[in-house]
Amino acid sequence: MTLIKRFQKIFTGLLLLAAAYILVSERQYGYLLVVAVLAISLLVYGLKTLLYYFTMAIHMVDGRIILYESIILLDLGLFSVGLSTLPKTVVIIYLVVYYLFFGGIQIYNALCAKKIQAPYIGKLIHGIISSAIAVICVIFYKDEAIVTYVFAFGLCCSAAANIISAFKKHAAEYIPSV
Repeated sequence: MTLIKRFQKIFTGLLLLAAAYILVSERQYGYLLVVAVLAISLLVYGLKTLLYYFTMAIHMVDGRIILYESIILLDLGLFSVGLSTLPKTVVIIYLVVYYLFFGGIQIYNALCAKKIQAPYIGKLIHGIISSAIAVICVIFYKDEAIVTYVFAFGLCCSAAANIISAFKKHAAEYIPSV
C-alpha cells in the first residue's frame, strides 16, 4: 500500500468518526449530513471509476463491467442527493438497505477469498457487523435514539476498519524475471 493510500484511509476513517459524532450530537439533521457524505462519496467514486474506464478499462477484457459499476455508483449517488427532501423514515430505510447490501457483499467477498485461501476474517467480520446493524435498525425502527446510536456505531466500526487497514503491513509480491 502506498503512502498516499495510507493517508487516504486514515482521512476516510477520521471523516467517518466525525460523521458518527455529528449523527449523535445533531439528531435532527444528523441523518441528512450522513446521507450527504454518502452521496458525495458515491458520486466521487463513481466519477473516478468512470474516468478509469475511459482511460484504462476500455481496453481490458470485460472492461464494460467497470463501466456498469460506475453508472450504478453514479445513480446511487444522485439518488442519495435527492433524499434530503424526504422524511427521516425514508432516509433510515435507505441507510438500512445500504448497510444490508454492503454487509452481504462483504460476506460474499470473504467467502470467495476463503475459497482461494486468502485472508478473509476481516471482511467477514465487517460484513457480519454491517448486516447486524441493518437487522438491529429494522427491529428498533420506531425508537429513533436507538437507531441513531446503532448507525453511529456502524460508522465507528467502518472508521476503525479503515484506520486499522492503513497501519496493517501488506506483503509485497515480486515476480522474478526469467
